[in-house]
Amino acid sequence: MEKLLVASLLVLSSTSFAATQTWDFVGSGGVSSLNRNIVPNSINLSDNDNTMSVTMTAWSAYNDENIFQSELWLSQWGTLVYNSRGEAHWTDNVGRYEFILLSFDQDVELSGISISNYMTDSDISIAAFDSNPFEGGTAMTRWSQVSGYALSSSSFSNVGSSPLNQYYALDSGANQAKTTAGTSASYWLIGAYNQYFGGGLTAGNDNLKFSGLTTKTSNTTQVSAPASLSLFAFALLAFAGRRKKLR
Repeated sequence: MEKLLVASLLVLSSTSFAATQTWDFVGSGGVSSLNRNIVPNSINLSDNDNTMSVTMTAWSAYNDENIFQSELWLSQWGTLVYNSRGEAHWTDNVGRYEFILLSFDQDVELSGISISNYMTDSDISIAAFDSNPFEGGTAMTRWSQVSGYALSSSSFSNVGSSPLNQYYALDSGANQAKTTAGTSASYWLIGAYNQYFGGGLTAGNDNLKFSGLTTKTSNTTQVSAPASLSLFAFALLAFAGRRKKLR
């Protein structure tokens, strides 16, 4: 009885709820706006309601070479990654594997992703991290290391088959079984499919432009002090009444 009263009080004294954020990756720039010198850059964005922020960077590499930071642009079609002269401007795995690192200012769950355009195929991989996998003393240099460092990772088949510019659900329906569903983290990788982040799909022909993302955050609000005191007093009275009956 005592344990039940304490547990009930703890549950009643706080309330959890989920908030949803929408992020728009469509900008005003085009292919001509890209810096042909492949200058690594970062892009800072706020969600559509200006409640959170994210820093975006692009990373590229073959599976057998060291990962390097690439140039990222938010075009009128969505994300473009540029890692070598003459390369097609997509987020793709034709040649090098290209990923975008999203560094949020708080932990989020990825719930949906939007693709504005794709060519040939549209398989994607995502991964969650509790710290930046490309910085610090534990910086990863190969995609196999990055996937092993992830909290969780999943791959998704033919995401572009969903209506263009509509959000593909990453954490509902059949995708509830993915290891990334329900994972909350501040750092997320999204990119064209790479087998290290979940096998069974075909690489080398996925060309995508991500146009947006939806995330979820969980918040806990504490009940005011007077309300908490009332709950505590109620628990004490209930406990005292039980002791009287036992006598």
